[in-house]
Amino acid sequence: MTYRERREAKADRLRARAEKREVKAAVDLDRGHQMAAAIPFGQPILVGHYSERRDRRYRDRIGATIDRGLASAFHQGRRHPGRTPAEAALGTGGVLSRWAGSCPCP
Repeated sequence: MTYRERREAKADRLRARAEKREVKAAVDLDRGHQMAAAIPFGQPILVGHYSERRDRRYRDRIGATIDRGLASAFHQGRRHPGRTPAEAALGTGGVLSRWAGSCPCP
């Protein structure tokens, strides 16, 4: 396997990882919003009621799910704004971009 093939294989792996992260972020955000829709807007926690613990845990779970989705989406955009990790790793600097199509590698 030549150097160029290894770099292209790495770019493919990074693209797949970025797509997987985007899908996971969207799924987590959607799931969190669906969970939140189950609680009527403005519904207070009934302090002292037998359901208080369960309600607090459910609301914490909603927050954790949405936070996980936002963190995943933010992580993707913060590390490589406007580019996929593969684009950041390939073709913008380094050996492979300087030799563009004429890599002397065997």
